[in-house]
Amino acid sequence: MATTSPEQQRRTRRTASTAPDRTRKRSVTLTGELIDEVEDLAGEGGFSAATAEALAHWVARRKLRRAIEAYEAENGEISEAEMDAAIAKIGGL
Repeated sequence: MATTSPEQQRRTRRTASTAPDRTRKRSVTLTGELIDEVEDLAGEGGFSAATAEALAHWVARRKLRRAIEAYEAENGEISEAEMDAAIAKIGGL
């Protein structure tokens, strides 16, 4: 039986715990007002789903911002006409 080093064991645990199909708990601090509004809109049991949806949206916007910044660093600022063409191509925002 082969033994694994402590580093290999840590890598294996880290990979397993960050697999996209696994859920993990996180603790966040939010205002009571925001929590109440989310619970009212999401319904019972919908807080986690609403939070996941909001964070997925945030991640997508952050990735888009990085892509735009990288493009502009190589090609200069995107003109309004180019932005309008891109929005039309994808069917709107």
